[in-house]
Amino acid sequence: MTKFYAFIFLCFTGLLYSNQAIQLRLKWYHQLQFIGYYQALEQGYYKDSGFDVTLLEGNETDYSISVVLDGKADFGVGSTKVLHSYLKGKNPVLVSTIFQYNPLVLVSNSKKIQTIKDFDKTSLMIDAKEFGSTSILSMLAENGVSLDSINSVPFDYQKLLKLDTTNIDGFGLYITELPRLQQFYSNKLKVFNPIAYGSNEYGDFLFTSKSFVQKYPEQVQKFKDASIKGWKFALSNPQNSIQLFLNKYGSKLSKDELNEQFEVLRSLIQNRLIPIGYSNEKRWNKVVDSFFDLNIISKPRRDLKSFFNVSNENKMQIYDVILIFVILLLLYFLVKQFYGFIYSIVKTRRKLQLELNIAQDHLSSLQNFASIRTWSYQVESDKLNFSPGFFEMLGWPDPIEKLTFQESLKFVHPDDHNKFTTTFNELCKLGVSFETSIKTLYINDDIRYFSVSGYVDQVSNEKIVKVQGEIQDVTEFVLQRHKLGLTRYSIDSSSELMIWLNKSGTIIDLNEAVCDFFEMNKEHLLGKPLSSVYTSLSHKTLLSNLEMIYEVGFLKKDLDIVVGKKTENFELLANSVQYLEDDYIFISLRNMHERKRYEKTLVQSKKQAEAAELFKRNLIATMSHEFHAPMAKIVNLSSQLSDSSIAEQDTFVNEIVKSSSELLELLSETLVYSSIATNEDKYTDFDISEMLEIACLEMYESIKASTLKIEYNSSDDVPRTVSLDIPLFEILVKNLLDNSIQYSTEGVIKVDLSFCDLIDTFGSPYLILSIKDEGCGISEEHQDRIFEPFYQVSAMDHKQRTGMGLAVCNKIIEAFHGSISVRSKIGKGSEFVCLIPVTKHSL
Repeated sequence: MTKFYAFIFLCFTGLLYSNQAIQLRLKWYHQLQFIGYYQALEQGYYKDSGFDVTLLEGNETDYSISVVLDGKADFGVGSTKVLHSYLKGKNPVLVSTIFQYNPLVLVSNSKKIQTIKDFDKTSLMIDAKEFGSTSILSMLAENGVSLDSINSVPFDYQKLLKLDTTNIDGFGLYITELPRLQQFYSNKLKVFNPIAYGSNEYGDFLFTSKSFVQKYPEQVQKFKDASIKGWKFALSNPQNSIQLFLNKYGSKLSKDELNEQFEVLRSLIQNRLIPIGYSNEKRWNKVVDSFFDLNIISKPRRDLKSFFNVSNENKMQIYDVILIFVILLLLYFLVKQFYGFIYSIVKTRRKLQLELNIAQDHLSSLQNFASIRTWSYQVESDKLNFSPGFFEMLGWPDPIEKLTFQESLKFVHPDDHNKFTTTFNELCKLGVSFETSIKTLYINDDIRYFSVSGYVDQVSNEKIVKVQGEIQDVTEFVLQRHKLGLTRYSIDSSSELMIWLNKSGTIIDLNEAVCDFFEMNKEHLLGKPLSSVYTSLSHKTLLSNLEMIYEVGFLKKDLDIVVGKKTENFELLANSVQYLEDDYIFISLRNMHERKRYEKTLVQSKKQAEAAELFKRNLIATMSHEFHAPMAKIVNLSSQLSDSSIAEQDTFVNEIVKSSSELLELLSETLVYSSIATNEDKYTDFDISEMLEIACLEMYESIKASTLKIEYNSSDDVPRTVSLDIPLFEILVKNLLDNSIQYSTEGVIKVDLSFCDLIDTFGSPYLILSIKDEGCGISEEHQDRIFEPFYQVSAMDHKQRTGMGLAVCNKIIEAFHGSISVRSKIGKGSEFVCLIPVTKHSL
């Protein structure tokens, strides 16, 4: 009976002190307008009231009123939409009013809107019959604006951010959102606040459902008090509140903008004049009148009595009486059982003493069964004593009566002599207790493993006289652990997620890869159901899958695992395993995303290798062809030198020098082309505008005898310093300028440098280098091939070129991860445009 009463008491106290899980649904995504609820949670007011509160974000489609009334949340933050729902026959209940005024205002970006009357016959981003916009509709109607003349457009906040308001004259908006929205508009937005036109409509308030009030009347009052306490703290500590919002809930607004928004909230709550939570029934009835005046409600008027949260004091009094009666009843049973409890202690003590004597009798047999023996050592006499059966356990046939410590080492494996000697000496000289494992030798040299412990037993005159301890045969355990240890090493070093579950789906072991993926410590995961970690997997589904694995012994499937904002695709392999007569499930999760990425990388690498091999073969073949003409010319002329006249020899030598120069230039550009590669380690900061000016001046020296001119221009937005491979950039500019000079006889070569800070093209800002000439131009049929190695346009063959200049430029641009293009018309000239991405750190 004593145990029964104790059980009743523990159950009762557990019910009294366990926290009740409560879900509060916000009306929108996390905003500063809910800061009072954030502080109630942060300061522990909910927890002190016995609640474990979860805050649920709202969204555009799923209103908080439907979530609360459907039982998916216990409380909600609502507006006059909740009152409209009540008048339509549903049963929401007002818990506490927070905002004394509705934050909804009418905003216009149209030049034709100057006064409230200008909204007649306009397009508004607000539903003309929308019950959430009653204050705006009433303001318009009372100022002579015909609601029937208004063209209603559904509200779309993204359009406002994109400034897509060309055909919209006004839109409804929370006044707290004005600071953020204003930064997207160059002109000042015109605001028409219904409060300034006499509106007396309440704003955000806390509500619940009638069924929840009937079931938990006391909890409703406690939750209301804790929420109001949170709002009071928030309004009294604005900087703390703003910092809490920034740290835990994030914001696209700056701290100064949040400070401005906080003062707007304070003006809507009016806490300095009106207590938080106060509401007036007459004001609520005026809102109902507005619904009827605007034809939002056409049914008979419903009394608001059930809408207000009136606590049932009689029920509370009965509850208190029942509670007091139960407590007194428990106290009575506790007092009654006290003396019996004392008597049971005495009786139990006698029984335990008897059981202790019996246990001592069985100790030796138990130790023998567990392969445990005791030992003692007299320090001064250097004598070891052992309990019966010690030598048999060691596998030694004959017991030894007198054994010194040094003699005992013959039973210890040589590998453990030093370790065991050091440990034993520290015990005997310093009193350091130990517990270690050692290998021992049988007569037939078989190795067995023993666990040895030791501690000080007797001290005299500050000297250790006697030590003792235990020794246990753990051979089977060590061998098994060794096998598991090898497995554990391979498991912990694996990148695959490996988990062991018991029959109920609880995690009993896992490797480090699991901890890294779920970003949780191992101790936080052990002992938890897998479904609580992998939240998209229900416990029922998990158990059914486990039963399938136990039945067939194996399971393979693909699944997506979501953790936070991260979704990964895994291949799941599960096996049923048995260890120590218990069944377990071993699960291996292989990240297919990484595998697919590696496969894709391998495919790309293979393609790049094949392309490189093809390029090498083509390059060798082309070089053989291109090099053949000048080389043949040199060989032919050289063979004729000895048989020629002096005049012919001078001509031949000049031709040989000319062909050798062409060959050398061709070889040089080919080597440059083949050596270009992406190497960001060679990137160096430099003044790009200054470098281009110098390059233009250097090239100008080569054209000063002609009528050509070079003009350089750099836009103001070009960064002064960028980071690139300077030698490659110099070659790029020189080749492009040289190309324009070679195919231009007159006119101006324009070099322009600009900057684009958009990141949609390369994923980073980029430079735009343009070199435009007024030369002979390139026909369309050749424009796609001019960047190929050794390619020459036949129309340009009157200019002796290698055909590698533009190919080198293209290869450099590829190394910079950019792009190069040409725009050209025959007789009109050509323009080469290079887009060169620069990372943010290089600006």
